[in-house]
Amino acid sequence: MRLTAKKPSSSIKVTVRIQNRGGREERIPTIDALATLVDLQIESLGACASPTPTLRAPGSLSKKPLVLKPKRSMSVRFDVPIGCANDPAKSPKGESSAHDYGFVAQLGAFGGADSQPLDDVCPRPAVPATGGTGAIRDRGCGAPLGKKEFGGPVLIDVVGSGTM
Repeated sequence: MRLTAKKPSSSIKVTVRIQNRGGREERIPTIDALATLVDLQIESLGACASPTPTLRAPGSLSKKPLVLKPKRSMSVRFDVPIGCANDPAKSPKGESSAHDYGFVAQLGAFGGADSQPLDDVCPRPAVPATGGTGAIRDRGCGAPLGKKEFGGPVLIDVVGSGTM
C-alpha cells in the first residue's frame, strides 16, 4: 500500500475465511452475531496507532440469516483504514523488517462449546483434526510457510512518508 501527500490515507479490504468443522449447520442471524463470531485485530508494528477494522455486512444478511453448513466455508470481509506508515521504506522481498501492521483473526464459538479451539486463531500452523471434521485437512492459516502449508504472520507494508 502506498500513501502520498495527495492520498494520505486509504482503506484496504481484508477477508477472513471461516469454516464450519462441526457436524451441524450454524445460523448467523444478525450482523451483531457475525461480529461476535469473527474478530479482526490489527497491531501496529511501530509508533502509528492500530487501525480499527469495520465489518462489512453481507447483503443477504439483511433479508435472511446466514447458514453455514458442515464442512462449508464463507468469507467475512472487513474495511481497514490506513493513514500512517511506521516505516516509509518498502520491505525487501522475503523480509518483514519494514512492515507496518500485523493482522490476527479470532473466531468465537457458534453458541456452544468449541470442540477444536486450537484452530480458532489465524495465523497459526496446521492442527491435527479431531472429532466431527471428517475429511477436512488443516493446512494452517496465515502467510505461506512452504508448499501448501500456512501459518506465517500476516503483515502489510505501507510505503509513504510517516504519519500523513
